Amino acid sequence: MKRKWFIVLAGILLFFGLCSTVSRLRAPSYEGRPVTYWLKEVGSQSERDASTATKAIREIGTNALPVLLTLSRSKGGPDALIQHLARIWPSIGSHTAEERRELAIDGFRSLGSMAEPVVPGLISNLSDPELAMTAEQALAQIGGPAVNQMCQAMTNNDENVRYNLANALSLLPLRESATGAVPTLLHHLHDPSWRVRGQVADSLGTIGAAAEEVVPALVAMLNDQDYYPRTWSMIALGQFGAQAGAAVPALSNAVSKGKSNSERSIALRALKQIDPEAARKISTDDDDGVRP
Repeated sequence: MKRKWFIVLAGILLFFGLCSTVSRLRAPSYEGRPVTYWLKEVGSQSERDASTATKAIREIGTNALPVLLTLSRSKGGPDALIQHLARIWPSIGSHTAEERRELAIDGFRSLGSMAEPVVPGLISNLSDPELAMTAEQALAQIGGPAVNQMCQAMTNNDENVRYNLANALSLLPLRESATGAVPTLLHHLHDPSWRVRGQVADSLGTIGAAAEEVVPALVAMLNDQDYYPRTWSMIALGQFGAQAGAAVPALSNAVSKGKSNSERSIALRALKQIDPEAARKISTDDDDGVRP
């Protein structure tokens, strides 16, 4: 009984601690308007207004980060943190959780690399299915400065975190800076989770860097025991085009002896991207195929 009351008391203290943290926030502002106003203006159809709002958020700078991180964690139902934010900025209370998360993404896009200090917080959001997509998009908007921390987090025991990190590395504009993540991604082609292996293969193809190292690793993945990693490796090889010439024999074999019609068709599609002549020499009954 004492333990039960201790847990209840700890929960109450945590609740009021979080509320106190938010209530101490001061509305970061620019030209007399709070950051939440500028966040809404970033999405304006007026290019001039959107540009002005982006400038305003960058002027507010890292002072906006506590607000953006809180918005990125908005969820459906009662939310104590958002309720306290609404007392400071009433207009934010009228938005749905999804809309508030979208505002956060716009804010991170405006700040870009200036938002690097909140990367750990965003990575922690990846374990929550409701917040993961927002976290991925936010990390992508931060760009290059987030890559090293994301690579380090690929050791996380939660396969959902690893999967979402691998996906985020393939999103624009982050993928343009993700070449440095290739060694980490190559390592995780051997991840114990078939979902992670497949997503890593897809990301390597989308990033499209270091073909001399990536192509042989993807060819080896064609022997993976699971459909998802095998087929995404085929698709990734196709994205390398002529640079994946070394994959022609293995893909030709997959076209002839693949374990399913869809797998054979996906292999043929990749082969056409890499070596159209080799693909023409191979006949198949099913050339429609579907993405896995």
